[in-house]
Amino acid sequence: MLTRCYRSILMIIWIIIPLSVLSQNNETSNPFKFHREYYYRHEFGISLGLSSDISRHNDLKSFRKDICQKYGLIDEIEHHPHPIQFVGVNGFYSFYSDDCISIGLQIGISYGEYDFLRDIPEYADDYIATFPVKEAGRASSRFWYGMPFARYTWYDNKIFSFYSRIGFGICHQKLRYGGDIAYNISPIEKKKYDVAYHIAPIGISFTAGAFRFFAEAGYNTDGILNLGACIRLGKI
Repeated sequence: MLTRCYRSILMIIWIIIPLSVLSQNNETSNPFKFHREYYYRHEFGISLGLSSDISRHNDLKSFRKDICQKYGLIDEIEHHPHPIQFVGVNGFYSFYSDDCISIGLQIGISYGEYDFLRDIPEYADDYIATFPVKEAGRASSRFWYGMPFARYTWYDNKIFSFYSRIGFGICHQKLRYGGDIAYNISPIEKKKYDVAYHIAPIGISFTAGAFRFFAEAGYNTDGILNLGACIRLGKI
């Protein structure tokens, strides 16, 4: 966990330093600097996050691997990999200190399932006759997390804008294996708290009055793709 913290801090520093340099330059020396005619101070939104195993903590793979080794099962996800394995719902609030920098808080929950298969040889007729079903239980994973974040808009043309976002917080993870009736395996659960962080190098936002629709590509807690909409209040 400490290693993850160090990596997260380094990633935050790597992104914040360039952003601070950009914000300190004046308009004549920085071609990316802009000012809107007006902006909104408050923003409330929801989003849908799609995740893969790559963008999650390795505890999930370890949990499935332990079950496979203990009971001689096959991990269906490893056998037939899928690009999207988690779906999450997020809610957030952000406060704009000026027209291109905002800070906020995001909370969300993410869920994913994994099926296990038995490794049954084709010649094992007696075994197949006794246990004709290959499924060997299902594992599920849930994430609950809270994550403060910062967002920097680095290009805007009044219709759409590009931005970067970074967040750092905490998550609660619950892993559960439902067991297998044929094997008489009891359910197994594992719970832990861990560091939550998300880095979105690029996001695109479309403006429609007080409403904003966005899509962003990122890494870790929020998923590899995040789609959402928000309403903005407090016009300045």
